[in-house]
Amino acid sequence: MSKRRISPVDQHVGRLIRIYRIKAEKSQEALGDAIGVTFQQVQKYEKGVNRVGAGRLSDIARALNVPTRAFFEANENPYHLDQEWVDLLSNALSIRMLRAFTKISDPKIQNHFVALAESVAVSNRSRPARKRK
Repeated sequence: MSKRRISPVDQHVGRLIRIYRIKAEKSQEALGDAIGVTFQQVQKYEKGVNRVGAGRLSDIARALNVPTRAFFEANENPYHLDQEWVDLLSNALSIRMLRAFTKISDPKIQNHFVALAESVAVSNRSRPARKRK
């Protein structure tokens, strides 16, 4: 029996589960408790590793207070996100960075912070990837 590939639809639905969960300010554990699964299972749904069945997706939507169709219909996405934003908001480190950034009250420091991040991003693109040991 061959291993199932992660489908783009499963990944997309998983990313939206994560975004809606974060918006609802729920942990993976809290969502798991609400729908009767472990936080590890929620992680797998969010990564698109495990497919979410229709009944489970309905439970998730109810727990996150969004309509089930919000996971499929672009016009139901309250953020009207394109894929770049879905990717950004489904990354835990991006969320941490954004939360920290919004706590910086001085616009000059914010500008320096953005310039630093952009500089690191540009220099990182020009370097070959390092092998992990």
